[in-house]
Amino acid sequence: NEPEVIGDFVFIGDTLVNYTGSDSEVILPENHNGESYKLYETFRGNDSITSVTIPESVTSISGSAFFYCTSLASVTIPDSVTTIEGFAFGECSNLSAFYGKGATADNRALILNNEIVSRDNKYIEFLKPPEKIIITH
Repeated sequence: NEPEVIGDFVFIGDTLVNYTGSDSEVILPENHNGESYKLYETFRGNDSITSVTIPESVTSISGSAFFYCTSLASVTIPDSVTTIEGFAFGECSNLSAFYGKGATADNRALILNNEIVSRDNKYIEFLKPPEKIIITH
């Protein structure tokens, strides 16, 4: 498949593979040609973004989608996301908040299905699909 550029976003098939813009607060497209899509290395190494809002049309966040986004502080993840792979948020040293279904606070520990996944906010790895995501700040 050839890359398809829509504004600041680059898609290959049903996958958003790159963000070329310069905004620090990013709201992802509502859909891709009317369909749902996945994130794959979309923001890897981007040190400018501070927050990302993911729409209901996104179903999967692959490993490395946000890897080394050192300025990223918050991510809003909808219920539609059923898979978040390991290293998706690896080395996001500023990440302090996930917003999602049933959000509450828990002293920077990431809780997933009532199980602590990580206490070190510099390395967050999801071990199973997110039924419930809680604010970590």
